[in-house]
Amino acid sequence: MWTIISGTNRKGSNTLKVAQTYHQLAVDLNVDTRLISLEELPNDFIHVEMYRKRSASLEEFAEKYLYPASKFTFITPEYNGTFPGIFKLMMDAVDVDRAFKHKHVCLVGTSTGRAGNLRGMDDLTNACMYLKMHVFHQRIPISSVKELIDVNGQIHDSYTRKVMEEQIIQFNALK
Repeated sequence: MWTIISGTNRKGSNTLKVAQTYHQLAVDLNVDTRLISLEELPNDFIHVEMYRKRSASLEEFAEKYLYPASKFTFITPEYNGTFPGIFKLMMDAVDVDRAFKHKHVCLVGTSTGRAGNLRGMDDLTNACMYLKMHVFHQRIPISSVKELIDVNGQIHDSYTRKVMEEQIIQFNALK
């Protein structure tokens, strides 16, 4: 299973809109993927004992979306020069070996500025490699994301869509 994660819990985010476009492109290419948003994270997973005792709702979330996946696409916005803390907290709070170890991942960064979260993707690459994930070589920085989304919440820019399709095709070919 290939899980696409919209890496913020911000309601109505542009990152979720990018993730929805990415997921639809995968579906159109007959690639079996599922999309989740960190908006779906359980509210009770953050507590002082979270590293020793996971909440049942977080474990259910991980069992459904993370543990069965063999591949991931992490689509993360730029927050304060890197990726969102909630994404890192989710990674830290689950059983990292079951969720991430030796699994393939490709990265897409979003920003309203001009760098497309390049710095955040560098930080996330380092975290993924530390977790022994296989990071796909083609990362996609999506800059000025607000200008690329149409009134229906889809990426309308043909070049961005083409680059996403190429990443999906190449990543899907990995065994």
